[in-house]
Amino acid sequence: NMSNLLKRKSKKETHQLKLADPKAINLLYQLMNDVHMLLTHFGVQYWVDGGSILGIIRHKGIIPWDDDIDIGVLKKDIKKFLY
Repeated sequence: NMSNLLKRKSKKETHQLKLADPKAINLLYQLMNDVHMLLTHFGVQYWVDGGSILGIIRHKGIIPWDDDIDIGVLKKDIKKFLY
């Protein structure tokens, strides 16, 4: 099982995660705000997906080592803001 696999890993196999620069995290929050304003303006429904939703649930914000925002939109809505 998975817990046994994790216990067998040696210290050499442990990977250290590099935290994102706090300035980059602040820029991601600003980017998300800007994207929200644009999509809302054009009447596009969207959702936060992937690591971004995981961060919201697990970290109450952006995952400290994440460097992007995952957003989904319906294919039919893409033309509302691209053309």
